[in-house]
Amino acid sequence: MTSAQQSTAPASTSEASAAPTTTAAPTTEDPLLADQALVRTLFYGLSQSSMDGLQGFAEYMAGNNHPEFSYSVDECLTGIERSGATDNYRVDYVPDVASMAIDPGWALGATSGRYAGLVPSGRNYILPVAINESDLSFSNSTTAQMHASVLDGRAYFFFGCNETT
Repeated sequence: MTSAQQSTAPASTSEASAAPTTTAAPTTEDPLLADQALVRTLFYGLSQSSMDGLQGFAEYMAGNNHPEFSYSVDECLTGIERSGATDNYRVDYVPDVASMAIDPGWALGATSGRYAGLVPSGRNYILPVAINESDLSFSNSTTAQMHASVLDGRAYFFFGCNETT
């Protein structure tokens, strides 16, 4: 048959009634693995931003807070400055993503100001984060339980911008 004959030839009854099937292949990828990488990168970026001075640190913090938990750069900068930090402030956040656990139904606590009681969208995780910070007059290391959320393929944290950690 020529191509013209193929295009005008009637389809057989069985061909015409058989609807094509399109099913997504089942995925075995655990979202936790991808989310761990996103959360690791999120905290690495925050650590790196502290090398850009307080303005850069505040910009990264404000730009990577969960969309439902937003603070302006000015609010973050004011909070950081109120803590006594200077442009020499450096912080290294090391998230223990191997200990990261889903925390369904987690809500921000009563001390979260305007966001108290908010249950953020996305996959919310709790994880220990080692925090090593220094400035001209101090050096401190601690580990804190923190929350991070993955929403639409992006990781976010929850910094209230009224303190540095």
